Amino acid sequence: MKSGDNREKREVRDVIFGTVAAVAALFGSEARLKIMQLLSQSPRSVEEIAKLTGESIANTSQHLQRLLAEGLVSVRKDKISRIYNLGSGSVSEFIECLFDLAEELSPGLREACSQLDKPGCTCPVGIKDAIELVRSGKARIIDLRPETESAYSPISGAINIPIEKLKTGASALPKNKKYYLVCRGRYCSGAGEGVKLLRALGYEAYKLRSSHSRINGEFPKRRNAK
Repeated sequence: MKSGDNREKREVRDVIFGTVAAVAALFGSEARLKIMQLLSQSPRSVEEIAKLTGESIANTSQHLQRLLAEGLVSVRKDKISRIYNLGSGSVSEFIECLFDLAEELSPGLREACSQLDKPGCTCPVGIKDAIELVRSGKARIIDLRPETESAYSPISGAINIPIEKLKTGASALPKNKKYYLVCRGRYCSGAGEGVKLLRALGYEAYKLRSSHSRINGEFPKRRNAK
């Protein structure tokens, strides 16, 4: 093989790895990670994103423009607002893999995660076993997100009861089942609050620390559990 061919292939590989590294760098910002994780739930305006992330509108807009330029988010006009969305479902799955890796590598992060919820709050079985219990009718998934978010990205096999309606809505739930609660991702405190509320009412409830896409990948897609 000619040395010129080797050099040309090295240059191509350099371009490939350089491009991948540049994409990975986009996820190296705490603010951008929060923005993309929020957009995995539903499309939002810059004002909504700024409020939920605690960033200023100016900073949020700057991050969104960077993500938009790189194709990680998309945008559409809605009357006077600009509504942002993820550019690809692969973005959400990559973030989940990034969270997995960070928790695997960082004892400090695992400790921080343990402080989000009380001992015994999280589901004691893996996602596959939990979904199998749901499929067998022995358990149900409760989606605590607002109705608009649940409608945009429904969770297979789940019933939607927004957290603010859980106390009154729980009366319709049979007590002979287990309940796995999900909210806005693994680090959202909403599921932990829901677990506390349901347990106080006599239900066996757990927080399911899994992304919506992973639940949907394990469970045949349908809007509501029967």
